[in-house]
Amino acid sequence: MKRFNLYLTIGNPGSGKTTAARKLAERFDVSLLDPDLMRRELGLRDYDPKDTPRVMGEIFRRKIAALNSGQIVVLATPYVRIQSREQSYRLITDISSQLAQDLTAVIISCECPEELAKCRIQRRASGDGLHCATNDPRKWDNINAQKNPISKEERAANPLFSYLEYNTEEQIIRRLAVRSGMEEAVDEIEALLL
Repeated sequence: MKRFNLYLTIGNPGSGKTTAARKLAERFDVSLLDPDLMRRELGLRDYDPKDTPRVMGEIFRRKIAALNSGQIVVLATPYVRIQSREQSYRLITDISSQLAQDLTAVIISCECPEELAKCRIQRRASGDGLHCATNDPRKWDNINAQKNPISKEERAANPLFSYLEYNTEEQIIRRLAVRSGMEEAVDEIEALLL
């Protein structure tokens, strides 16, 4: 069965993106690239926005190396701004050109009601080993204020990507755009997450 080369779970804090990405990484037996995990790996205990360029730079470096070597990449990150997503669009297009083959990617936009997301954030244990110790529900407000939803035009402009919307509360996946030949790969995602 054909699989995607890049699995991106995106969304606000508390939306379930890291949980979904962890399931995908375990299924494909690959490392999960996640800003909170990377902060821990780099020895950064707490969240500090000044560390973000270093953290995301290392994630980007690892993503490029894995894709160039033919590995599947699973990344969980907010990517709520179009500028952030554009980096992944360019990366997949550039590596596809270098390898003379079309790589494929899927964006799984994780959503849930604001109240549930804030409750999830507040319930996080500071030592859960996954998230940085920031149990402040206002983090959702900060990220949500920067959010640019994925438009039909954005989806049409990026033909190597498929797009899914995952409601983590209701356990529903909506197929917004699935690239030709990738239907079975989306079926696998649905079977794993639902």
